[in-house]
Amino acid sequence: VVRLGSIVAGFALGGAVAWYTAPGQQLLAFARDAVTETKKVAWPTRKESFQTTGAVFAFVIVMAVF
Repeated sequence: VVRLGSIVAGFALGGAVAWYTAPGQQLLAFARDAVTETKKVAWPTRKESFQTTGAVFAFVIVMAVF
């Protein structure tokens, strides 16, 4: 119970620091901007990912032979 309380208190203190201090506000703004930029990325389809992975494996195997 004490261990769980310590963890909860630590998260609460960390949240308060992030919410009320200038560096904390900058960190929160950075995190929001990172999420926004991540949503703008044109992620590859599952098929493209598998094709690229296969090409990488083939290249690695060819290089390992030499």
